[in-house]
Amino acid sequence: MGLGYIGLPTAIIAAKKGGIDVIGVDINPKVVDMTNHGKLHIVEPGIGDMLSEVIESGKLRASTAPEVSDAYFIVVPRSKVTMCPTYPMLNQPPAASYHC
Repeated sequence: MGLGYIGLPTAIIAAKKGGIDVIGVDINPKVVDMTNHGKLHIVEPGIGDMLSEVIESGKLRASTAPEVSDAYFIVVPRSKVTMCPTYPMLNQPPAASYHC
């Protein structure tokens, strides 16, 4: 999942409360590095300690590339993607791997 204002808090809560291992994916290497060091790059009161906790416990880690997983959350701003059954509006043909 992306690690912005929606994705990072979602990843933290899923790792802390859901008890699952979470891999957050972001295209920005600085965001990935900060996350892996338990440092917030967003302003979100109350989650800094939770981020440190789930990073230290190994329940959350960040990467710049997706990995094989049992489940995927795709967290992007709605302005970037239309709702299914249409494809992302990125002025590009849809990728063959895109499914609703």
